[in-house]
Amino acid sequence: MRPFAYRKSPKGRYFRGLKVCLVTKGTNMQTVLNSIKPWENCRQYPNITFHVVLDSAEDGLQAELPDFVNLVSVPASFQPANAKYKGRALEWCRLYWKLSELDWVLHLDEETEIDEYLVKACFDFIERGTEDIGMGTIYYTAHNYWKNPFLTTAEVFRVADDFGRFQLPVRLFKRPLLGWMHGSFILINGAVENKVTWATGCLAEDFWFAFHVCDLTTSTKDLLISKYSTEQAARQGFKFGWIHAIAREQPPVRVSDLIKQRRRWYTGIMSIDSGLVKLVLAVPMMGPLAYASLNLYTFISGWHISVSHWFFVWNMCNFAVDAHGLIVGSVLQDLHLGDTSLGGLVLHVILTLLCAPFVQFAHSIIFLSALIWPASNFVVIKKV
Repeated sequence: MRPFAYRKSPKGRYFRGLKVCLVTKGTNMQTVLNSIKPWENCRQYPNITFHVVLDSAEDGLQAELPDFVNLVSVPASFQPANAKYKGRALEWCRLYWKLSELDWVLHLDEETEIDEYLVKACFDFIERGTEDIGMGTIYYTAHNYWKNPFLTTAEVFRVADDFGRFQLPVRLFKRPLLGWMHGSFILINGAVENKVTWATGCLAEDFWFAFHVCDLTTSTKDLLISKYSTEQAARQGFKFGWIHAIAREQPPVRVSDLIKQRRRWYTGIMSIDSGLVKLVLAVPMMGPLAYASLNLYTFISGWHISVSHWFFVWNMCNFAVDAHGLIVGSVLQDLHLGDTSLGGLVLHVILTLLCAPFVQFAHSIIFLSALIWPASNFVVIKKV
């Protein structure tokens, strides 16, 4: 984390307004009310407005919202040709707000909790940065933290991804790996939304959006023909940056909710029209299942496998990197929470490492099920 990365730069970009946009289906209303409570402390900043986008019939929600929060109801009559599910709600907002390059939208899920520091980091990103899309780190400590070690460990994997697979390519190349982008804690310039739109029926609309943003940059073929440098190529399209702040969410309440959530993600990503995307997702997803199956077979049959020294070292390096990422993710969440004892911190690290193989195996099985029986709908899981 580099908390003052943008604050050190001079202000060089004017903007008209920042819209904080929380999207909900209306099935977890108490979760929404919990998420918007911290917004009260963020109101002092200029040019900021707060919006709850309801992707269902209005049922008295406006009366429960604070006066400064605007309710945007997506009309049932709004049925664009390609936009479905959450993409439909976001597409309605884009058109309803008439976004321009002077507008910015901070996209949040219904369980995402933000604070004053995060909002200030967004303003620094907008005014002092040069990127068009910002992503930030999410910790899963808002509710149910370590109530279920298996479910919490599954989210520790996501924290490790934030500090690795998500953040590294953004920091190095100003773009994500293919299309790996959160669906929450995303800060997007209005010009980007107008260029790409949210007209998609993909169950992973966040991945679809980032993938198509990357498509707008100069292609590899064009780079070879024109002999552009990477920096020159980045100027042809939109750039991503990392917002050095932390939002908080919660792990799924039940294992069945985790299965539904992951199945939707995997189905959505595998629907992207790119063989490379499918390969990059499938290989790490099927790896744990392949390892477990091979180990089980050798244990039952008594068959022994000899591997070369370099292969053994390569596997140990991979294990060390994975373990390091999980340990860091677990420790940082505990430190950010602030009320975990040293003994509790050590216990959480041990539980994370013990549960990790089972979580990986479960993810493999869930991915395989999504390949065989793809998710057919956008399921909103239960939240506290």
